[in-house]
Amino acid sequence: MKKRFSSPRANVAMYLLSEAALTVLIPLANQTIRNTFAPGWVLCVLVLFCASGFFAIRLIRTLLDKMQEDARKEVLRAQAAIQKEHVLATMKAEQDMVRLQKKLKEMMKDAPQDEASRRTKIDELLHEEADSLFVNYCPHKIVDALLYHKSLIMKSNNIDYSIVAAVPANLDLDGYAILSVLSNLIDNAIEAVLAHDGERIIDIHLHTRANVLVCQVENTVPPHTSLIKGRSTKKDSQQHGLGLAIIEHTCKMHHGMFSHEMQGNRCRCTAMLCENSA
Repeated sequence: MKKRFSSPRANVAMYLLSEAALTVLIPLANQTIRNTFAPGWVLCVLVLFCASGFFAIRLIRTLLDKMQEDARKEVLRAQAAIQKEHVLATMKAEQDMVRLQKKLKEMMKDAPQDEASRRTKIDELLHEEADSLFVNYCPHKIVDALLYHKSLIMKSNNIDYSIVAAVPANLDLDGYAILSVLSNLIDNAIEAVLAHDGERIIDIHLHTRANVLVCQVENTVPPHTSLIKGRSTKKDSQQHGLGLAIIEHTCKMHHGMFSHEMQGNRCRCTAMLCENSA
């Protein structure tokens, strides 16, 4: 019953009823007060004004909660898809490793006997198979899957990227918070490097320090770029910092902090999230 009356539909109905009652009563009260003082009418109008404001605020809060819940569900759906993609890539990597071992055995039979030639052949073969073999970045499953997914996007856009991740599997942090912060950081960096014709470089560093997850993403940006909260200002008026407000809000919710700085043609964003047990 309580849930029914707190639903957006119920709040809309109560708000409209209050507004309708005000629309009817205000002219009547105005006409009555002109002839004689009627405190009852004044009190009734004030009560209806308060009720209308109450249900309006309640409606806005309910809608905001619903939007946040929908956003959370969307992130969790994306998480499931990314993890599935990573599991399939890991399975393929295991199959490719078996195939690579067979190739190495066959190659060693026909390869020259000197050590330098063997090393050269092995390095060439490993370089050819690198994309399918190296799909793991850290023990944490969610972070690992997300980094793999973003690496595919960066690779497809010819972005020169590096990823260094030391995130333990038992990190006591909400998966939604990790995805929200890290995904927005990397997406912003990708959008920024694709916005100009210069160097396309993204460096991602993740590690834990004293029960705090530190996410640092550094990328090249067009000249004359300056970040402000939630967005950026540029001479070409393109956006860079979409999602910065979301990152900052999520960091605050987890007792962390968010900072960003510009150095020449480089932008460095750092987000910190405290573990739940911290």
